[in-house]
Parts: sequence; structure tokens; C-alpha cells
Amino acid sequence: MAEEDQVIRTELRFQDVHERGVGYPAKRLKAIKKAMQKLHTLETMAVNIYKYQITSQRNALNIQLVAAMANEMTHLQDFQAKLYEYDLRPRKTRFAFWLVGFALGTGSRLLGPRRSLRPTSGRRRRPSLTTGASYARWNGMRKRGRLSPRMALMKKAMWSAGRSS
Repeated sequence: MAEEDQVIRTELRFQDVHERGVGYPAKRLKAIKKAMQKLHTLETMAVNIYKYQITSQRNALNIQLVAAMANEMTHLQDFQAKLYEYDLRPRKTRFAFWLVGFALGTGSRLLGPRRSLRPTSGRRRRPSLTTGASYARWNGMRKRGRLSPRMALMKKAMWSAGRSS
């Protein structure tokens, strides 16, 4: 076993930990507290999303999920250390974000790998060009000037190809 495989993360030494925020104005400390607690809470949720997506199978997806989870865990550890360096505590409501991460991770795991990696934006689907009604709609748009003649020809070619097959 190589030495680089044995060390997971370098040790945090005493000289690496500093007392932070001393002498800062109250307004700045309040902003730091809000940001640090929010980031810590969101990292907790991210760790759980990845944790509960991992299955018992040995495949490339699980390796990627483990790497992503480990990356988020280092972020979580860094934010937690910074919280205590600023003499702050994590949010009391972080458990709710833990539950949200659990729900999102488990839900995407149940959907399967193809569905869980799919983008979830709210885009509308374009009408299918394999039906006559759809072609008529596109042709009507061309006649009303909403579709360029070049685009209309492309749509017509796609419609013809889809209909002939």
C-alpha cells in the first residue's frame, strides 16, 4: 500500500487554529455568523444527499458519489472549525436540513441513476414534429411570421423524416 493511500487528510495542528473575529464590529460579526451558519447547514444537507444516493453496488456512479460526498465532508469540517474559531455554534435548525438531504438523496436513489442525474429544470417540451397537427402548427407560425423560412424548412424536413420512418 502506497503512503499516499494511507493519509486521508492532513492533520490539523494547533498553530493552524486561530481565534477569529476579535475586534470586529458587531455588524460584521453578525454577517459572518449568518454566512457561516448557512454554509455549514447547507453542507450538512449536501453530505446527506450524496450519502443516501450511494447504493451497495460497485460501479462508477457510486465511486463518483463517494468522491463528491468526501469533498462535501471536508467542506463541512472546514466550516465547523471556522464556526468554533469565531466562537459561534451551528444552527439549531440544521437537523431540518439533514432531513431534507436524506429525503432528496433517498428519493433520487429510488428514481434510479438515469432519473437522478437528469436535469430538473421546468422547461416545457416542444411539440412533436411527427404528427400532422404539429407540422400544421409550425407551418402556421411560419406564415404568420413567427418562424423564419429557414427554420420552417428544417422543421418540415424533420417532420418528413419522422413520418417516413
